[in-house]
Amino acid sequence: GYLQLSHRLRLEQRYVGIPGASGPLGNDAVWSRQNRIRYQLSFNFPLQGPSIDENEWYATAFNEVFLNFGRTVGGNAFNQNRVAVGLGYQFDRDFRLELQYLNQIWLHGGADKATGLPVYEFNNGFRLALTYNLTLIQPEERPAERRDEEE
Repeated sequence: GYLQLSHRLRLEQRYVGIPGASGPLGNDAVWSRQNRIRYQLSFNFPLQGPSIDENEWYATAFNEVFLNFGRTVGGNAFNQNRVAVGLGYQFDRDFRLELQYLNQIWLHGGADKATGLPVYEFNNGFRLALTYNLTLIQPEERPAERRDEEE
């Protein structure tokens, strides 16, 4: 087909340092365990034919939502959202390069001390991704390929 659609779900358990906290030894070794789920939906669209083949350009985009869950979550589970659009180049079956413009919305953990309102941070930048699919096991021959060799 013309549009490649993929999705990814990640569950993370992270230990995040608490700023300004003092640990049992008087140091900053105070950590909070946090759970987070991430869901990414991505699209690749060929620009030079019906599919993305070797030595071809394609358009790429994704949206990834981060949600906190568990006992450490306050009133809002939303953590951040990342949206990116860009161009990719498929060198061969296993090797590709992508350059994307990235927009990130991130909700800070605490409210603004003066107003009590949530604090959102808006970040913009570029993302350069180099992907190589390393295959450690050789794929088995297809039955049709074996029949051709026997004839």
